[in-house]
Amino acid sequence: MPSDYLLWVTVSNVTAVVGFFASIFFGLTLILLNTFVVKRVNETYKYFMNVFTCQGMVFATLEVATVPNLLSYNAGYVFFLMENSFGLSKNVLKKLLAIHSGILCSTMSMLAVQYLYRYWAVFELQNTTKMKYFEGWKIIFWFLYSAILGSLWISGLLLYADPAEDSIQYFREKISVRYKRNIEELPSLILMPYHPIDGSIRWSAWGLTFNVTITSSIQYGVMTVCGWSMYTKMDETIKTMSKNTKQLHQQLFKVLLAAPTIFLLTPLLFIIYLPFFKLELSIPTGTLLCSFTIYVAIDSIIVMTVVTEYRKIAAGFTHKIPKVVDK
Repeated sequence: MPSDYLLWVTVSNVTAVVGFFASIFFGLTLILLNTFVVKRVNETYKYFMNVFTCQGMVFATLEVATVPNLLSYNAGYVFFLMENSFGLSKNVLKKLLAIHSGILCSTMSMLAVQYLYRYWAVFELQNTTKMKYFEGWKIIFWFLYSAILGSLWISGLLLYADPAEDSIQYFREKISVRYKRNIEELPSLILMPYHPIDGSIRWSAWGLTFNVTITSSIQYGVMTVCGWSMYTKMDETIKTMSKNTKQLHQQLFKVLLAAPTIFLLTPLLFIIYLPFFKLELSIPTGTLLCSFTIYVAIDSIIVMTVVTEYRKIAAGFTHKIPKVVDK
């Protein structure tokens, strides 16, 4: 087994490129279908899907442009860039690392909004007060919600993860051996819950983790409550609906639950909480960032394969391609 992680860096780079092109292709396809073709799905819900998809495409673009790496080593992790393709200063690139994470948070928060909207649309349809929050200018509230949570991640990383000298020394040899780089020359953000020498608690790192935990808990709390409520109430509520409408709600529910936990929540929790256990290990967790990159493409694919109307349109388009080629 090689002593360095350069192979994993290559895997991450290739996956970032694949994720970028897949996100752009399937994301734009879904947006075009929502905008010009699909009629049965609620307009507001299509709008939220489009915004979520756009956020994901921006995240994938930033990912492939910067290709960040992440190393989890014992009681800490370092988030860094190996290359400076744009000739920017190290401080600017640090901010890009933080913005990269902030966009991820905003994307997840928009996913939570989709859960809330779908729950209210199905089970609170008679409560016009709640549904008004998704109409007209009030829809801006949800974009502010997404932007504020993303800003909390950005500010938290810039305030609490700016590398201290002892943190740099802690990772110096490991970065040199595993990545053939000098950490002092790399734009990086470091989290270490405990002091590398005396083991005392570093409250700045705990503050950052608390920041990420709270913002993530809000989003996944909304998704969990709405998801479980939809699951337990679905049969009773939709039995009076038409067969097509009932099928549509059930399919959208599957879409909302199919991928986020696997591709977003699980890797995130693993990365941020691993250092607190003080395990003696070294893992190139940057590879897990790939799951974030490809999530938007996967989400778009799920929508277009699970929801009947999208699937029929896609199948019809696929059947037309051979005829066009023959002509």
